[in-house]
Amino acid sequence: MLSSDIISAHQRLKLAKEYALLVLALSQDNDTTVVIDSTGPSAVPADVSAALPIDECRYVLVDTGVKIAALLWSPGGAPVRNKMIYASRSALTAAELEGISRFAFVETSQEVADLLTP
Repeated sequence: MLSSDIISAHQRLKLAKEYALLVLALSQDNDTTVVIDSTGPSAVPADVSAALPIDECRYVLVDTGVKIAALLWSPGGAPVRNKMIYASRSALTAAELEGISRFAFVETSQEVADLLTP
C-alpha cells in the first residue's frame, strides 16, 4: 500500500515538475511504501546513483524530461529477503502510480545510467 505522501509526491513530480527524483522504501513492517529522498527538478543519472544504498533495495521514480521511469534498485549486496519483498511488491507499486512509461529492475549504477541516458 502506498502512503498518501507518495501519491502527493508523485503528482508533484509528474504534474508540477517540482521533483526529478523520488526514492521510495518500504516501512519497517514492510506494509507501506514511503518517500525517503527527493531532488529538485534537474536530477541527472549520477544523482540517482548517489541516492541509492549499496546494501538495500529501493523503488525509484525519475522524471527524465520525456517520460517517468520507475526502477527497482536491487543491488548485489542487498539481503535476499529484502530483494524478494521488494520484487513481490514492485508490480503493485508501479500499478498504483499513473504515468509511468517504463519499469525496470536494476542492480548496478551503470544500469541506472544506461536506462536514464537518452
